[in-house]
Amino acid sequence: MNDSSTLAEATKKIREKDQISNTRRSISLHANRTGVFVVGILSLAYLVITALIGDSFPKDIESRLDYWQLLGPTLIIILNALALPSSGRHPFFFFFFSVTSMVVLALALGDRAAAVTPLYWLSIFLLSLRTQGILLYLSASLGAATDILVSVNLQISGQEPLINAVTFVDNAIQPIINVTVSYAFVITIGKIVQTHQKRRRIDTVKIEQLQFQRESDIKRAVAEERARMARELHDVSAHHLTAVIIQGKAAVEVFDTNPREVPPLLSGVVDEGERALRSLRQLVEVLRIDPTASQSPQPSIQSLRTLIDGCERAGLKIQSRTSEGLYKIDSAIQMSCYRIVQESLSNVLRHSPGSNVKIVIENILSVLYICIENETTNMQRSTDGQGLGLVGIRERTELLGGSFKAGMSIEGNWTVQAKIPLREEH
Repeated sequence: MNDSSTLAEATKKIREKDQISNTRRSISLHANRTGVFVVGILSLAYLVITALIGDSFPKDIESRLDYWQLLGPTLIIILNALALPSSGRHPFFFFFFSVTSMVVLALALGDRAAAVTPLYWLSIFLLSLRTQGILLYLSASLGAATDILVSVNLQISGQEPLINAVTFVDNAIQPIINVTVSYAFVITIGKIVQTHQKRRRIDTVKIEQLQFQRESDIKRAVAEERARMARELHDVSAHHLTAVIIQGKAAVEVFDTNPREVPPLLSGVVDEGERALRSLRQLVEVLRIDPTASQSPQPSIQSLRTLIDGCERAGLKIQSRTSEGLYKIDSAIQMSCYRIVQESLSNVLRHSPGSNVKIVIENILSVLYICIENETTNMQRSTDGQGLGLVGIRERTELLGGSFKAGMSIEGNWTVQAKIPLREEH
């Protein structure tokens, strides 16, 4: 994926997130307005019905209800409902505003039952839902104490001016029990909902973390697969194409002086080209293949003979020595051994064409010893390589727990050595 497509995809995701965020804000705003209207209507209806049923307004036939008496309580309910949206950020403000409204309504109507509207209970619920700790219990205690005092005051207001302590306590017991139980019940409901919301948020965070981890794993897997593809493509194509170029140049050089040598060289070019094509097709098939389908066999130590024959046709003089029984070792080690030899011979063809090469592959104390040594008398500097081959060899060797080194030997020959711990194929 190129940079432009990545940028386009990122821009698309940002726009989608903005649209979702705007939609959520719109829905939240609409829900807040609807909630304010519904709770306000319910509280107003509750106030009127309770007041008419109680003793707040005259109900005898001779007395007429003055509807202007409802104006003050209605304005208080409207103001209390308009303060509801502030409960999201300032639940204390909405709670104390609702308590104050309850006190004013109760004293104005002389009826506590008509004053405790749905807005009042909702403020207690939102206080417990959105706060916690000492602030919650201190605020709830102040609100409950205020409610109790208003209830007691309304009960003893119609009695004799001189009231003793026993009568006061008798009048206070029922309000204390009612208010305490009511507050405890509403706060408990709020805490249950708060706990449920916390669990949902935790689950949401866990899901987002899992999604992020999954995306990271996918990106890492893609990066590793790209690196593996790059190494495989380099290993497959570099050797064959180098041989094609070397043999093609050799055919051009001997065309005038020794034309009989041209057909074998061109035949070698065709063979190497066909091998390169088959190898690339195999690699593509491996990348596209279904895990349950059969795959083409991977190169092994036994495949080195064909590789060496091809390099000899390209002009190299190769002496090889391989221990017996190496076909039993792990297939991953065999493939790495093949790739190491292949890359080394490709470098020889590129930098020292026509030179002598010694290849040694031995099992020494359960360690696979690989050594490729070539003369540097015909050494040619080349700037077309990127060093990916040696890097790939080192990575392959180290991933298998081995060691790798490359450089000039004491005799002045270029030497590539790799040591890989052996494990047999089960």
